[in-house]
Amino acid sequence: MKRPFIYHKTAQKQAMESPVKKVTLHEAAEKMKQMDRYYLVDVRDEMEYITGHARGSILFPVNTINAQTAAEILPDKEVPVFVYCRSGARSKRAALILAALKYRDVFDMGSLAGWTDMEY
Repeated sequence: MKRPFIYHKTAQKQAMESPVKKVTLHEAAEKMKQMDRYYLVDVRDEMEYITGHARGSILFPVNTINAQTAAEILPDKEVPVFVYCRSGARSKRAALILAALKYRDVFDMGSLAGWTDMEY
């Protein structure tokens, strides 16, 4: 017999306290306009990056993110980090890893689809 899913206040509290903030492309672009410094990180693989990426983005494939590589590529943990990929799955994973590595402000932009059509 399947047990029914019960939404607990603990799960709600954890979701509210998540160090990763999910943002749309438009929200991310508006936030970046107001910031002096930020990292815009493409977490796809190199071949995907070569075929097209957001202007000013840093290539940092999700499968290479660890404490050592993050310290080299994103040295300042106080600078906001915006991550994106093709579909949103890798950006979510990368954002969680970076948050676990104590990056202060991590924004998951999800998919890059549509970015080139927006004027930012």
